[in-house]
Amino acid sequence: MADWLYPLSSKSGYRFELSNGRTRDTGPTSFARMIREGASDDKWGAYQNWRKAQPKDRVWVYYGTSDGDLGIVGLAEITKVEKPREPKGRATISLKWNRKVTKQLQVRPFPALQVRRHIPRALAAMWRVPEKMVKELHKHTTDRLPTPPPPNSSKPVVTTIHWFPPQGKITAVLRHDALLESLKERLLSCGWKQSSVNVDTKRVDLAVKKGRTTIIVEAKTIKHRSAQDVRNAFSQLFEYRWRSTKNQSHPKPVLLWALFEQEPKADEVQFLEDHGLLVSWASRGYKRILHGPSTGRNPSVRRLN
Repeated sequence: MADWLYPLSSKSGYRFELSNGRTRDTGPTSFARMIREGASDDKWGAYQNWRKAQPKDRVWVYYGTSDGDLGIVGLAEITKVEKPREPKGRATISLKWNRKVTKQLQVRPFPALQVRRHIPRALAAMWRVPEKMVKELHKHTTDRLPTPPPPNSSKPVVTTIHWFPPQGKITAVLRHDALLESLKERLLSCGWKQSSVNVDTKRVDLAVKKGRTTIIVEAKTIKHRSAQDVRNAFSQLFEYRWRSTKNQSHPKPVLLWALFEQEPKADEVQFLEDHGLLVSWASRGYKRILHGPSTGRNPSVRRLN
């Protein structure tokens, strides 16, 4: 029995084909929804290594840099391998989903950085998983999981980051800088180093680096309606990552973090987190930093406590 890595991307142009005839993009939100709803697209294509694949082999679903560096988020078993109809065409592999393990991986993905230590450039399906990584995957999926908030819970996660904005009548710029400074100090105290990110003429609020991983933070002050600030943070962060990696032959992982002065609406937090962003905001009394449910489970964020 062999293990295979199957990279997916929301930008691939392919679509999930559901049993009701509808299709969805192959991004992480669509994949998670498919698993959650019990729907299944169980016939996937492969141009390489399909001759070596056999029934009962395992397939691990992976999202890389183009989708927030989520890592491995799903597991299936091959039930059938069909040859291409034309020479050098696409083979078809039939899959049976291991929903129990997949739901665990949705809560705690196997880190993308750890995948790239074994398979540096996983750009097309399918890649043979080395034995050492198989052991790491087995340990990751059999270790007892922490008890996180339910996947659909909007309950924020509290960390020990404290900050106090300037007193008296202050401008939004000063509030913005005070909020950003508190997070920067906490990150630096946990081993992250401030970094410069080249995004042409665009200004990045904060960039820190540890090992191969970079975090880009965009801070926003919210007065009344948060929708526009959420949209601005979303578009700016994805532009920053694109500009900072577009000329790299081997793009390094970049995490995107949206930091708000006040709590956005629950569906806005979910929107950002479903697209792989970290989301945090200041408590009402400006004494703590709170995180969205998925953000609070992220290993990089949990280490800040």
